[in-house]
Amino acid sequence: MLPIVTPIVLLTLLFALDIALSSRVRPRTPYAVRDSHVVPRKWTRFDELERHLYEVSDPSHHRYGQHLTSAEVDELVKPSDDALELLHDWLLDNGIERRRLEYNSAKNWIKVTLSVQAVEGLLDTTYSIYKHEEGDYTVRTAQEIPDNATQLDTGTDLKGNLDAETLIAIDYPTPLIAFTTGGSPPFDPSASTTTDTNEPYLTWLNYALAQPDLPQTISISYGDDEQTVPYAYATLACQQFAQLGAGGITLLFASGDSGVGPTGACVSNDGKTTTMFLPSFPASCPYVTTVGATRTSPLESPPSIPLTISPRGRGFSNYFPRPRVPGPGFRFLTVWDGGVVVLDGTSVSTPTATRVVSLVNDTLLAAGRAPLGWLNPWLYGVGKGGVTDVVEGSATGCGGEGFPAEAGWDAVTGWSTPYFPKLVRLALEGVAGTGMGCRG
Repeated sequence: MLPIVTPIVLLTLLFALDIALSSRVRPRTPYAVRDSHVVPRKWTRFDELERHLYEVSDPSHHRYGQHLTSAEVDELVKPSDDALELLHDWLLDNGIERRRLEYNSAKNWIKVTLSVQAVEGLLDTTYSIYKHEEGDYTVRTAQEIPDNATQLDTGTDLKGNLDAETLIAIDYPTPLIAFTTGGSPPFDPSASTTTDTNEPYLTWLNYALAQPDLPQTISISYGDDEQTVPYAYATLACQQFAQLGAGGITLLFASGDSGVGPTGACVSNDGKTTTMFLPSFPASCPYVTTVGATRTSPLESPPSIPLTISPRGRGFSNYFPRPRVPGPGFRFLTVWDGGVVVLDGTSVSTPTATRVVSLVNDTLLAAGRAPLGWLNPWLYGVGKGGVTDVVEGSATGCGGEGFPAEAGWDAVTGWSTPYFPKLVRLALEGVAGTGMGCRG
């Protein structure tokens, strides 16, 4: 990703600018360019949105459960009219008319398609065409050449099938909505991820934030090596997750299946190759709830109690502060291609935990109450009494052991495995607020 190249871009944006380009000379070639320019947090009203998020999500606050509407969220994050007009004037001065711009609902994200030549003039830079040894092309500035430009096909969707079967099995007939999003986000290669297989979270977020009605609970089993996600992109995506939370949406993300990092690849990608644990994003964002995975201890222990940690799952960050919760994630059966496949990991535990939360929300809505929304303040307060503590085992990865499980909160299990009967009882007990807020 390029740094912001002129002060006026910073002054007028107040949002991220994502530009997709193609060569004017050869418009049918496979070349593509993507640049994002993000304004510093102190230049936006995100702190005000965050205040509302905490108030409507904290059981001890009188506004608890009074979630914001989509229009109210947009009002908190939209750029000022003057800033937007300055941006339009700047683009018009460079031959880019307003009719060519695409906006999200808050108008704090604008997309425009231009020729490479036009962008070179707009950003005062030079782009070149690079060809990978495997035949793929990419258009980049000299300072942002990736180690490997190859884009991988996603292949068969066993994981998606696993998610759907797990979700439906637990709380049918609750409706299931699946989102499928294509695209390639900005990317910084690392030893563990050499090609851009990262997920286009901002593409999905801009779509989701424009919807008048969304599911109250959303499960996402995908994640990326945090350091491969440019900090500015991760920050903006994290802030937009907060917008969904303020509207009463609970987001649960898998923490990953490599413990504290894949063995042999636990180094930084900043050129220093510093040995380090590798967080996963978006699991590292504080405005979502991260789900690890547990398994039962050997057969002599009661199989219904998750006592040991599967050597999977990351719930920490080098970008953000981080809470988490694990769920059962060992030996789940999945029907695939006419047979039965046994799978485990956070791609199992995340939809499992999501459907537990969904059932709690269903009970709350039936009682005339607001859904849980952003889960972490409730989970780390009232909700911590509704878990089964995991006290043995540890995460592994990076060629050794990671964080150990201990009594109470620990870095590998958070507050431990949710137990539905306790959670639903705690959710129905008295709290400060009685709101019925929802998106709309």
